Amino acid sequence: MGLAPGRLVHLGGFFLAPGYSTEYSELFLATELSQDPLPQDYDEDLIIERLSVDEVLGRITKNEIGDAKTIAGLLMLIQYLENQIGNHPKTPRN
Repeated sequence: MGLAPGRLVHLGGFFLAPGYSTEYSELFLATELSQDPLPQDYDEDLIIERLSVDEVLGRITKNEIGDAKTIAGLLMLIQYLENQIGNHPKTPRN
């Protein structure tokens, strides 16, 4: 993506497969982003899309997004933003 965070906020963590594995993921919100490109891997094929929180929720509802890490991360982000600004966020996030 070629971006570096100026600030990282720890949102929380979660077990990836409780009862099966002890693997644990930590989730951070990166803000104050600046351009910091790295060379692209030869097999790297990324498509970057900017979506609002509501657009991501809509894609989850339509089963267009179904991985648990994304869904858990979005829920943690919504909780954090609601605590920070007091309402449901609707603007695109970096």
